[in-house]
Amino acid sequence: MDKKRKFIKAHPYSVIRHLKISVLLVLITVLQQFLIRPRGIIALIGSLGINALYVIVILSYYISVYGNFRYRLENRAIHIHSGIFRKKDYVIPYSRILTYVFYTNVLSVMFGAAKVSVDTPAGSGRSHDVSIYCSLRRAREVRERILGKEKRKPQYRARTLSILLMSAFWSNPVTGFVFIVPTIVSAGNILGTEARNNIVLNSLNYRDSIIAEYVSPVAAFLASVIMMAWAVSMLLFFMRYANFCSYRVDQKLVVSRGLLSRCTTVLDMGAVSYVSIDKSLLMRLLKLQSCTVSVIGSGKMKGDIGMIVCPEEKKKAERNIRRLTGIVPRESNIVKPAKFSIYSYIYLPLYVLIGFIILYYLSGYMPFLRETTVIFTQIFSAVSVWWLLFRIYSYRNARIGLCGRCITLCGFRRLTLKHYFIPMDKIQWIEISRTPFQIKKGTCNFRVHLYSEKNVTCYIKQLPIAEVRAFLSKCRLRTAYPAVHDLPIDPSTY
Repeated sequence: MDKKRKFIKAHPYSVIRHLKISVLLVLITVLQQFLIRPRGIIALIGSLGINALYVIVILSYYISVYGNFRYRLENRAIHIHSGIFRKKDYVIPYSRILTYVFYTNVLSVMFGAAKVSVDTPAGSGRSHDVSIYCSLRRAREVRERILGKEKRKPQYRARTLSILLMSAFWSNPVTGFVFIVPTIVSAGNILGTEARNNIVLNSLNYRDSIIAEYVSPVAAFLASVIMMAWAVSMLLFFMRYANFCSYRVDQKLVVSRGLLSRCTTVLDMGAVSYVSIDKSLLMRLLKLQSCTVSVIGSGKMKGDIGMIVCPEEKKKAERNIRRLTGIVPRESNIVKPAKFSIYSYIYLPLYVLIGFIILYYLSGYMPFLRETTVIFTQIFSAVSVWWLLFRIYSYRNARIGLCGRCITLCGFRRLTLKHYFIPMDKIQWIEISRTPFQIKKGTCNFRVHLYSEKNVTCYIKQLPIAEVRAFLSKCRLRTAYPAVHDLPIDPSTY
C-alpha cells in the first residue's frame, strides 16, 4: 500500500470548532450594516471594515492547518505529520504515553467527532503533547487498544449530592451568596445612610449628596452581578463534574465526568507520583473527604486536579480509594511537629485578626464611614477566625509516617488539608532545612520533591530533628538505578 494513503486526515470538526470566532466577527459586521446603513459600494466596503479580512485570515489559517495534518496509528506508536511552512513529524511510542484524554461534547457528537489528547513525561505542563480530532469510531479504536473491548462497570460513581456540595464549596458560589452579596448591599446602605445624616447635620455637600443618592443603587447592582456570576460558576462546575465515575482496568485508572461535555481520562497507575486525601475545614465539619492523584500529564487540563473520588464520608471514601489505588490509609512510625511550634502555624492569621480588631476599636474615632468600617472589620474578623481555626486544625494533623511502601505527609496547602501518600520510588529527593532558631530548638522543615510538570513539593515544618533522623533510618528509599537500589539513607548527614 502507498505510504501516503496510510495517513489519515483529521476530522473536519477541527476547523468547524474555530468558526465561533469568525461567527462573532460576522455578527459584528451585520450589526454595523443595520446601525450605519451605508449607501453605495464604497460605503458598504468601509462599513465592513477589517472584520471581513479577519474572518478570511482566520479561516484560511485553520483550513491550511487541517489540510496539512495527518496521523497514523501504528502497532507500537502514533505517527503525526503536520505543519504549513515548516513540516514536522512526530513519532510517539505507546509505551511512553502516560495519559490519554478523550473529549466529546454535544456539537462534536453531532458531527461524529472526538478529540484525543496524549501526554508523555517529556511534554510541557501548559498543554497536551498531541491532540487529534478524529471520528468517533477512531476514538473508540484507540480506547479499545488501551482498555480492551470488554465494558467495565464503574467501581465508584459519585452521588449527585456530592457533586452539588463540591460545586457549592469549591467554586465558592455559596460564599458569594452568603458573604459577598450581603456585604456589598449592607455597605452601600450604610454608606448612603451616613451620607444622608452628614447632609442633615452639616451643610449640603456635593460629594455627600452624590454618595447618598447613588451608592446604594450601585451596591445593589454590583451585588446582583456578583450573584449571577457565582450562580453561573456553580452551574458550570456542576455540569463539568456531573456523572462522575472512576474504575480500574489492570494498571489503568479511568476517570469519566461531564454532562454536556464529556471528558474521559485514562491514567497509568505505574506513573502516579502521589495519592492525596483532601479535606477543608468545612469538609471536616461535614465529615467528608475526597481523593486526587498526580500523574505526569494529568495536570494539563485547565482547572483539573486529577480527582478520582468526590467528597464522601470517610469510610466510603477510604473503601473506594483502596479499590482504585490499592492504598489502605494506615500509618506507622508517625512523626508530628514539636509541641511548642504551633506559633509557626498560626502567626499569620493571628496577626491579621489582631489588625482587624484594632481597626474595629479605632473606628469609634472616625467621624465618617464609621458604620461601614465596623461592618467590614466584623466580617473580615470572622474570616480571620476561620483561617486561624484551619491553621490550628492543620497543626494538630500535621505529620509524616510510613504506609507500606509509601511515605505519608499530612500538611496544608492554601485552605485544604492534604494527606499525601508518596511511593518511595517516585521520590526525587528529600530536603531537610534548618534555620538558626530551629537549630537551637532542635526542629527542622521536611520537604519531598516529586517529578511533575509543576515541580510539586510536599512540605511539613517544625518537626523534631531527632525523630526525623530516626524516621529516615527506617526508610530505604529505592530509586530506578540498580547501582544505588539498595543504598540506605545515612541520617547522620542531617
